[in-house]
Amino acid sequence: MKTLTKENLNRLIASRIEDFKKAHNAISSYNSEQQTMGDYNGRQILELIQNADDAGAKNIFIQLNPEKSLLEEMLR
Repeated sequence: MKTLTKENLNRLIASRIEDFKKAHNAISSYNSEQQTMGDYNGRQILELIQNADDAGAKNIFIQLNPEKSLLEEMLR
């Protein structure tokens, strides 16, 4: 794996831009992202808990904000 440097990141970004200029790559990536979003639908709270566990959090605070349609997580 390459070390993440500004030069490597810029090279990666330029490569991705060129890839997305090809319609079939952009469509494929879009479809893949839609599939991933569908796979996680209904699992958002579980994913927040798993992410907190992965981060080694001792306490998790999850706040639902229905007015803004937000689900917020705080790790402690």
